[in-house]
Amino acid sequence: MADKQTTLFDFAGAEFRQGYTADSDGTTYDQNVAVRSGSVTPVPSRGSFTDGSGSIAVNATSQQVFAANASRTYLLIQNNSGDTLWINFGVAAVQTQPSFKLFPGGSFESSPAFVSTQTVNIIGPNAGATFTAKQA
Repeated sequence: MADKQTTLFDFAGAEFRQGYTADSDGTTYDQNVAVRSGSVTPVPSRGSFTDGSGSIAVNATSQQVFAANASRTYLLIQNNSGDTLWINFGVAAVQTQPSFKLFPGGSFESSPAFVSTQTVNIIGPNAGATFTAKQA
């Protein structure tokens, strides 16, 4: 493996470095980090939310919350209702596995390491059950 790194700028005693690691087969991996006093921390991303909040339109029928979005970097869905809701990615949501179960008051938040860019779908047993949905 060969590591390549470029220091882009300094700010308040820290450097932002952009680099990549290349495997022997030529595959590269981005590594964007801020370095301060020898410690490494991720560089936070900033942006605006797109709102997909709403309610279940038809009893026990999957509906799309967000279209596929190759630029999605964050996703949060919160169940605001007294019903159990289910979400799924890329295919219709169903009220069992392999969909993700959201208990009343529960939420799903994408990990900083991975967010799906597929469609986001939701289902619930009763029309009118509300949810909050945000993506960036």
